Amino acid sequence: MPISYLKTYKILSKSFLLFFLIITQFFHCQLNINGKLAKTIDSYNNKSQYQKAQDTLFQLLKNTEGEEKIEVYVLLSNTYKRLQDYTSVIGYLNEAKKLAKENKLTQYYNHIDAHLAFAYFDTQDYPKAKTMMEGIRHSAYKSLPKDTEAYLVMQEGYLLFLEKKYKEAQIRYQNSIQLLKKTSPCDIPVVNGKIMQLLYAQTQSDKEALKIYYETLSIADSCSILKYKLYATEVMMNLYKEHHEIDKSYIFQKKYDSLSNIYDMSENLSALHIEKEKIITKENTIKENVNFWKLVLAILSCILLLAISVWFYRKSSFYKKRNVEYEKEIERMKQELIEISKKYSKSDLSLSEFNLTEKQLKIIDWICEGRTNKEIANKISITESTVKYHIKTIYDLLQVSGRSELREKINKNS
Repeated sequence: MPISYLKTYKILSKSFLLFFLIITQFFHCQLNINGKLAKTIDSYNNKSQYQKAQDTLFQLLKNTEGEEKIEVYVLLSNTYKRLQDYTSVIGYLNEAKKLAKENKLTQYYNHIDAHLAFAYFDTQDYPKAKTMMEGIRHSAYKSLPKDTEAYLVMQEGYLLFLEKKYKEAQIRYQNSIQLLKKTSPCDIPVVNGKIMQLLYAQTQSDKEALKIYYETLSIADSCSILKYKLYATEVMMNLYKEHHEIDKSYIFQKKYDSLSNIYDMSENLSALHIEKEKIITKENTIKENVNFWKLVLAILSCILLLAISVWFYRKSSFYKKRNVEYEKEIERMKQELIEISKKYSKSDLSLSEFNLTEKQLKIIDWICEGRTNKEIANKISITESTVKYHIKTIYDLLQVSGRSELREKINKNS
């Protein structure tokens, strides 16, 4: 795409964003009253447009007070939760709670405490999560929607599961499912994952857990939510691994990797559709505000100038000299590539006996390069926790205890 077109494109996109922020600021009262603000922010977050969600909320934060400001703080916490920045999540929720207390807005207490309980639960700070949940339960879940109540009840069940109070945990899980059936049946797989863990722990057999697993896949298919299939498969994979059923763990590892690839492709395809919609919108704006023929003339002028420059460059003696140098450099690079390919072919040959996946081989290479878990996660668009799981699997398969030992083993095999 020509440079002049790109500049026009960027200027118009910034203008469009500024216009959107102004309109959002002007109508923020209506958005809050009608409950549209939460849907708008959720839409941005679902499309991974976190910067857009944050900019919108920060703009509103400057111009709101009281109840509206509390809502903005809670929505900010939800946005940062998607990014797993729990320090910010808890910080914004505490600001919301402080504001609610200052204005004696008691109807918000349980709502904020529920979000805090979720944050503490996600960070495995179970004592704090338990304290929050007990307070909410004593208030009979006052002012909370049923789906929020369902997740809190599920978390209560999980804490009982950790204490090996399996029967009490199962009752909580069933109560949670009953609440979700009335409000959000497509989210039942979240609870089913916990039930699978419980059943395996109770019976020391995978029979009942597998039954729930296939029920979960059926729900995920009917609701077209691929991430729940991925979640259920990961739960079964980890259960088999924890119980040292290596063969079954390997089967579910393959299923998980396959679903993960499909999920990544789905996410990328969704992002492409979003970008396509943005491009169409911006191109329409350009057509309305820019003289088309001037733009075409500018593009043709750039192409003509570029063609003339290339022609003169090819004819110059400088180009001929540099061409010789380039050929030498290319030859040198070819030799280096041959050496590198020999090195890696040996490494691959020695690792082939371990049945490593393509993704695991890539992770080994990045570990040898000194990459951090975060850098590896960014490269293949997965979470750090998933990277840690892959690394642990690699350690188990190669029988090494850490990165240093892994590098030594790879170097010896090179």
